[in-house]
Amino acid sequence: MANESGTAKDIAEITERTYDKMNAAIAQDIDWIMSNYWDSPDFVLFDPCPGIYVGWQTLKDIFLDYHGKWPAMTAKMDNLRVGVEGDLGYAFSIQEWRFKRPDGVDDVLVHRITEIWKRFNGQWKCIHEHASIPKDILGESRTASNEDKPDAARVL
Repeated sequence: MANESGTAKDIAEITERTYDKMNAAIAQDIDWIMSNYWDSPDFVLFDPCPGIYVGWQTLKDIFLDYHGKWPAMTAKMDNLRVGVEGDLGYAFSIQEWRFKRPDGVDDVLVHRITEIWKRFNGQWKCIHEHASIPKDILGESRTASNEDKPDAARVL
């Protein structure tokens, strides 16, 4: 991990929460995963399969859906970079996820993740995430459409 900017304490806290998100996903603990995200209808997630997903509840539904499909996962994180300026921070990393698909085939996905963090009442929460996955994880041929575009008034 390289420290880009910000206090060592803030960088350590965002680093810990970034690993918490990954470890919670491995444990399939949805409450633990969601505790790291901003509980707001204005939360935005870009591109996991592909699309734009708006709202904390939408994100939770995505996690519930995917974790039901892949019962055992492992992951590792590389190239984590964290920076902080005041009450805003960022983290980006490359994550490799290994799992068994529903058809029994072992698979690997490499995620390129960029997160924006904001401090609320002394606690860091991820307020925006962009997850690039260069492989269609659902095995479907999908392209971005107008349905993937959130209402402009709802975007941060």
